[in-house]
Amino acid sequence: MCSKPYRFRCIGFFPYALTLKRLNLLKSLGLQSYLHDVLSRLRIFARFRLPSTKIRDAIKGGGGNSLSWREPYGEVNPEPMWVLLFLSLAVANIPTINLAEDGSTKSGIFARAMRDFGCIVVTGHGIDLDLIRNLRFQTKRFFELPLESKMTHYSGSYGSTGYSPIYTEAVDASSGKHEKTPDPVESFYLRNEAESSPELEYLFSAAFAYRTALEREVVLPILQLAAQALEIQDPNAFVNANDFAKREASGMFKLSHYPPQSQAATRYGGHTDWEGFTFLLPDEQDDALNGLELYLPNETRWQAVGSVPPYAIIVNAGDFVPLWTEGRWHSPLHRVTLRDPDRDRFAFPYFVGPLPDSQVQSLLSAQHNSSALRAGEWLQAKFHRVQTEL
Repeated sequence: MCSKPYRFRCIGFFPYALTLKRLNLLKSLGLQSYLHDVLSRLRIFARFRLPSTKIRDAIKGGGGNSLSWREPYGEVNPEPMWVLLFLSLAVANIPTINLAEDGSTKSGIFARAMRDFGCIVVTGHGIDLDLIRNLRFQTKRFFELPLESKMTHYSGSYGSTGYSPIYTEAVDASSGKHEKTPDPVESFYLRNEAESSPELEYLFSAAFAYRTALEREVVLPILQLAAQALEIQDPNAFVNANDFAKREASGMFKLSHYPPQSQAATRYGGHTDWEGFTFLLPDEQDDALNGLELYLPNETRWQAVGSVPPYAIIVNAGDFVPLWTEGRWHSPLHRVTLRDPDRDRFAFPYFVGPLPDSQVQSLLSAQHNSSALRAGEWLQAKFHRVQTEL
């Protein structure tokens, strides 16, 4: 029999068991992602094992375990752990398109996703899954090295090819409205395969094999779909705006590792991406409690992206997209939060954008604006804001 203070632990087992019993039904209805998120909530909820009085206090807003996060362009606000787990955190219903499917509905889905969310989930992309598995394996192999070994490949500045240790960037400062709060993430940046070194050939080889396939199977089709979604006559409007033919000179590929922390926390502060489109391969274990979150203005709260199909790519609009589309599509504020402190996370964003000297012009108007924003000036301002001192 359960002792009274911990009776929630016992009754909490029954919905868990009932959920498992309905596994086949949920799968038949295509609700595997929903099931995964529910089980994640129950699993983490059970780990804390708080007495029921503390649970009630936390839900009411007093006492209990608390988290703090930085609201977009505001102050750091504490919220009770249980409110975050069960009340405040919603899962955004981000649209999904399958690139392997034919049909004219994809452009409409893409347009609505960019308008309402600023991102979309892409499946059926045709990337060899062995390339993705090898990328993940070799990335983990690198980040498992001792810090001294990794520092021999130190990049020296934010975004340059090489290793960036933990707490050397503070991405929530990129808006210019926050003081720098260093992020507990380490990264390896890659721009040009020619910058490889013999001891890291395994990492560069895996990364650029994946990047080449990503460009062919996802980036180019999505950029062309974006033009179709806006009914732009030139099917290569976004291809040209992103200087895609010159990707070797300007594309940045980032391998990110979020190490385990002593407590649940925001691991990467709220920010928008700074360029054109971002093509993110998320962690395999991302769910409603751990991973990417969006702040949607119409909802006025953070929402989890949640679980996505295995090997799916999340396409995110950067800051140049509203300028290209005259505000029809937006660049979403997003962050990374891990509420299971024992977990680490690996993520692989590829940033596509124009060359530094390119002007960011509307793609919906033939009129040329000679005073338009230059891409390089925007990026340099962002780089300067987020980089911290070692």
